[in-house]
Amino acid sequence: MSPYLQNPPPARPRLVAHLLTRLAPVAGEEDLAALIEPLPDNVLAGALQLDERATLHSLKAAARRARPVDEKKVVTHDGATWPVPRERMTDIHAIVARMGEDIASLARDAQDMEVRTSALVELGWPPAAIDAYGKRATRVAQTLLTLDEEGV
Repeated sequence: MSPYLQNPPPARPRLVAHLLTRLAPVAGEEDLAALIEPLPDNVLAGALQLDERATLHSLKAAARRARPVDEKKVVTHDGATWPVPRERMTDIHAIVARMGEDIASLARDAQDMEVRTSALVELGWPPAAIDAYGKRATRVAQTLLTLDEEGV
């Protein structure tokens, strides 16, 4: 094996900036994500500072895909929030928890446990997610409503 492959030179921000500037307008987000994923954060940040002509929207989107966001609920000073839109969620546990909260909220508003699939679709849930995780989410919702009744 060549010494170059055993010990490759470090990525240079100027070269990375040049390549990303040229590729961003023509490459898809998946291709950019594949390029960005192995880069150290400091090299990517340096590349973005060096060349502002880069399509920042495409680069940021690709970076988000390369470095997945934790989809669990986050508590901030403004209250609890979910960091990923419903239609883009992929973490099964987060999907079930969030859909369960939505079903419980809809059931409270409707004053019964009759929640229609169309109501979940209106909130942004894809029908495939409802089919796949709806039963588990309904059990979560029942638990949440029971805890509400008990005052917990």
